[in-house]
Amino acid sequence: MALIYSERFVNTSAPGVWVSYVVPAGKRAVLRCVTANNPNSAAGDFYAHVEGVYVLVGPLHAHSSRVEGELRVVVYAGESLGLFVANTGMGGSMSGYLFDDASGRGAPEVEYDKELPKPPVLAPT
Repeated sequence: MALIYSERFVNTSAPGVWVSYVVPAGKRAVLRCVTANNPNSAAGDFYAHVEGVYVLVGPLHAHSSRVEGELRVVVYAGESLGLFVANTGMGGSMSGYLFDDASGRGAPEVEYDKELPKPPVLAPT
């Protein structure tokens, strides 16, 4: 019987460095929630990635927090997820589910279709 764990993958208040988690062999993760907070009087940035692709990026205004709790990003065995907070005093976490995965299946191969047109340029808001 496969087991499912509720897991906090990353919890950090270390400014200016990536704090990462690598999904262990035989497991598969689903990132569900990213939190970031900034108790400082100046704004600061935070970045969250899965296997080198940003899934959440944002500035945090002074004295503010951000919670994104409706994510469903699959992370396969051997892949990493990580969080970066820019300033001293800022913090954040990444949590979700960790599953037993006896299949050993990795991330699907991506095929790029070069025939598709580029998306239109968005008007400034």
